[in-house]
Amino acid sequence: MAVQVEVKDNRVQQALSELNRKREEAGIPEELRKRRYHMNGSEKRFVREKRAYKHAVGEVVSERIKWLMMRKKPTGGR
Repeated sequence: MAVQVEVKDNRVQQALSELNRKREEAGIPEELRKRRYHMNGSEKRFVREKRAYKHAVGEVVSERIKWLMMRKKPTGGR
């Protein structure tokens, strides 16, 4: 996938920042990190399970925060 930007009025710095933003959106840095070295199945499974665990913990914390916010008594505004 080719990522291109146009340099207008010799604004190279602005073009570079736009290029980096487009690279991030296209997912190029993640793909490069994945291809940097080979992961065997057990490593992939470990990373996948670790990501799932973090996601589940985040869900639990989010639910607890929602529950606490609902229990919070409204203050009389004077």
